[in-house]
Amino acid sequence: RAPAECDAHHIIPWHAGGATSIDNGVLVCEHHHHLVEPNPNRPPGTRWVIRLDARGHPEFGAPEGRGAPPGQRRWRQHHRYRI
Repeated sequence: RAPAECDAHHIIPWHAGGATSIDNGVLVCEHHHHLVEPNPNRPPGTRWVIRLDARGHPEFGAPEGRGAPPGQRRWRQHHRYRI
């Protein structure tokens, strides 16, 4: 999706002390935003996570064990836009 159609997301959650800043934010579509946000109705270990790679590009990590050996995450990048 184009950036205008995305939600802003804190990489380090605001409730965990993450800053509301460009350096701690990524744009994600609504569908993926629901996958990375904590949800008390989902079982533990089903949440996707976001981190920044060495170049500062966001990577999305599948829940542990999903497409990766147990105890590990599979990381991938999605479409990137410059803003």
